[in-house]
Amino acid sequence: KTCDAFAKINELLSGQKPDVFLDNTGKPEIISQGYKLIHGEGRVILVGVPAKGSDTSIHTLDLHFGKTIVGTTGGEAYPTADIPRYMNLFAKRKLSLSPLITEVAPLSAVNYLIEGMRNGRTAGRCLIDLDAAL
Repeated sequence: KTCDAFAKINELLSGQKPDVFLDNTGKPEIISQGYKLIHGEGRVILVGVPAKGSDTSIHTLDLHFGKTIVGTTGGEAYPTADIPRYMNLFAKRKLSLSPLITEVAPLSAVNYLIEGMRNGRTAGRCLIDLDAAL
């Protein structure tokens, strides 16, 4: 079943404008619609990256009155500092990764895992068990 997502959002918000629109698609038409959806001092956050050479269209006057559009860079992570910190938290059992992992399989099933992420069968992260029998 499909619907006009932006019409549904407007319906659910009863005409109120959201503070933030987070785009994970990278689709220029979604970015443009999200920009129109937020209130006058709202913020669009771009996580998805548009295809090379694609452009979106926005009315820039709103930028002078508080509306913002920002992109993210890799989740603002600092791998050399963050990975050891997360490993330490995990080792001390202060961080659980189990809720993030939706499927575990041996390396021989890597194509199955990738296909599951692409077609929506797997909603989350997959873990490749390198100790499992091939």
